[in-house]
Amino acid sequence: MILKVGIIGLGAIGNYLVERIIESGKFELSAVYDIDESRYNEFSKTLNSPIPLLPISQFPDDTNIFIECASVDAVEDVVKEGLSRGKTVIIASIGGLLDKPSLWDFINLSNGKLMLPSCAIGGLDIIKAIPKDDIEELTLTTRKNPKSLTEEYSNIESEVEIFSSNAGEAVKKFPRNINVAALLSIAGIGPERTKVKIIADPYVERNIHEVFIKSKSGNYKITCENFPFENNPKSSKLAAQSIWASLDHMDSHISVGL
Repeated sequence: MILKVGIIGLGAIGNYLVERIIESGKFELSAVYDIDESRYNEFSKTLNSPIPLLPISQFPDDTNIFIECASVDAVEDVVKEGLSRGKTVIIASIGGLLDKPSLWDFINLSNGKLMLPSCAIGGLDIIKAIPKDDIEELTLTTRKNPKSLTEEYSNIESEVEIFSSNAGEAVKKFPRNINVAALLSIAGIGPERTKVKIIADPYVERNIHEVFIKSKSGNYKITCENFPFENNPKSSKLAAQSIWASLDHMDSHISVGL
């Protein structure tokens, strides 16, 4: 059976997913949505056959999978629409799930399935394997070129630490840049206990994430040096690739890792 996919957000990640879906022949696009209709008009020029632009409430009933790659502001609506239909929902803007206990109650009571891809980091398998009470420290240190951050930091000329707090505060201050912090906190010991440092460094060309885990099972350090997405330097290309991998392996008979 060919699964039907609806995509919300036609930025760099959304367009990447559309290309993979069309190339694969394993899935069918049922509908797309973007708040900026001009993006849809550009996107449509690349297609051999039209795909409808619809608000998510009007996505066809036979849409099997909803994929959000728009913004943290879109997350709650996409999650509720997809899960209320008993469908699978894949979220890219994971920061949109933090500090919303009522949304988590809805998720846990729904008949659908929420998938959170690994985005731009590694080490989630380790964090999930260790009992939460055994994790003593979980720290993310992110190093990015100022151009990939907000305009407030665009003129930085030398390395500087611009943030040091927890994951919850990091997502509030950098909602478009630090979804990895939200993901780590959900997989591990929560946003308040997950420490985050952000360094703006004009001399780096990659988005560098270093995850440190101190636990009763052992101590672990994972460093990821990701190339920025060509069409959106605020994101890593690996983020888009991880979403596609989650989708592509959904029907696999073999599960590797956690």
